[in-house]
Amino acid sequence: MGLSLRQDESVAAVADSVQRYCASLPAGIAFRELWRGLADLGLFSLPELFAESACAATVAGMEALGRRGIGGPVADTLTFAACAPADLLEPVIAGATVACLGRLPLVPFPDMPAIHVTNADGKAVLLDIASAEPVDMLAGEAWARVTGSTGRDLGPFATWADRYDIAISGWLVGAGLELTEAASAHAAQRVQFGKTIGEFQAVAAPLARAIMALDSSKVLVETAAANLDAGDACLVTAARWSAARAAEQAAITAHQTYGAFGVLEAGPVFGRSRRIRQIASQFPQERPVDAQAALGSGSLGILDRNCAEAVR
Repeated sequence: MGLSLRQDESVAAVADSVQRYCASLPAGIAFRELWRGLADLGLFSLPELFAESACAATVAGMEALGRRGIGGPVADTLTFAACAPADLLEPVIAGATVACLGRLPLVPFPDMPAIHVTNADGKAVLLDIASAEPVDMLAGEAWARVTGSTGRDLGPFATWADRYDIAISGWLVGAGLELTEAASAHAAQRVQFGKTIGEFQAVAAPLARAIMALDSSKVLVETAAANLDAGDACLVTAARWSAARAAEQAAITAHQTYGAFGVLEAGPVFGRSRRIRQIASQFPQERPVDAQAALGSGSLGILDRNCAEAVR
């Protein structure tokens, strides 16, 4: 029996709603206001509302956020909403409390009430923070170097990692696609030596490779999400590696396409590129990975050997 990747209308509506919300945001919106708006939109209720297709809905929403460059611990909070006990959920789903996943000593530390979860010997546990010192991160988001102690056991950490990985993979694909589409538009307009730079193979070929990698990654991420909704997590690690690799390739290609303009701090690439580079590797993968490169090239990321035959 084949697995259908045709997007359900309700899942497509999630992406549309998030896109419209993001488009309505004023410049320089405060984090608290942004977070409350995401909660009012129902984003943090996706695991409850969609049940059997929650991972697919999560990927759709996260891709839309990635396209708008909106970061913060959204994947963390969606993971918490999917995995945490019911008695801890109400303030998180309502947007009054942010859920943050991390590993000591560096953890996300937004300027509002937060509940922290970490990995302790393969268990997801609450983290009681004793002290926190703000740290400047590559993505420009609020993190801190903290000390603390572990508290309540929330279950196997692998379950949380799977949900986080699939969510952040959607964000990375969206962020990468937005960068390559903007860079392609720039290449179609920028004129050098009497031609648009997109007519030069040295510009067009890297853009084409970046777009193909992202399109392939998008399919893999959506397949992994559908499988995870069906109770099979074997493609999640492959999706995470693929999305990270493709998004980082997109960032490099965008820098090259824009040239000197691409390294300006206020330019169209700088901030998104830095965020991609941090998010691609920030979450602590504590699970052992017994893996091989897909198709011999690594272009689809890393596959568990139990899944390799299914992809061939």
